[in-house]
Amino acid sequence: MTGSPRRSDLPLAFRLNAERLSATWRRRLGATSTCRLDTDALVQEIGLPLLALTELAHEVPQAAYRLYTSDSNKFSAAAVCDSTQALAVVYNDGHEAPRQRADIAHECAHLILGHQPTAVFDEAGLRVYPEALEAEASWLGPTLLVPRAGLITVLEREPRLEAAAKHFDVSIQLARFVYNTRGCKQHVRLAA
Repeated sequence: MTGSPRRSDLPLAFRLNAERLSATWRRRLGATSTCRLDTDALVQEIGLPLLALTELAHEVPQAAYRLYTSDSNKFSAAAVCDSTQALAVVYNDGHEAPRQRADIAHECAHLILGHQPTAVFDEAGLRVYPEALEAEASWLGPTLLVPRAGLITVLEREPRLEAAAKHFDVSIQLARFVYNTRGCKQHVRLAA
């Protein structure tokens, strides 16, 4: 494989480990594979505060205002770090709840995987995007919210992605991503 991996190109060992990590963290939170994951509790279990972007408006008013208004669709969430450790998870509370949950799970995935803090911008002010780390977090985040085994179980009862998305409190796109990339098609066919 050349270049940085996309989510679908991640090694099988990583993808299987993501399912194990999801099961471990869900057990820690008392959640089965078919339960809706409480992302607030996940961040708390990791040991960080969870802050809505609007909560930061009084601390960093110009930056929060810019992110919340002019760039509201561009900013999703971030694990705010100093040079050595994560300090908090900040999310955009202007987005719909399922997207907020996915964004928070993505940031938690970075932390669970032990990704080291990186600069957000380079010296020229351009966004730094470590593709390999983002691919890993983009795989584990949905796995935390919708584990493969849980999705199969839920779809066996009601074979519609809309129902599964509602059950797990995620977007239909996220439920479809898990269904299409985790081998669920081999176990459950969706209703027409």
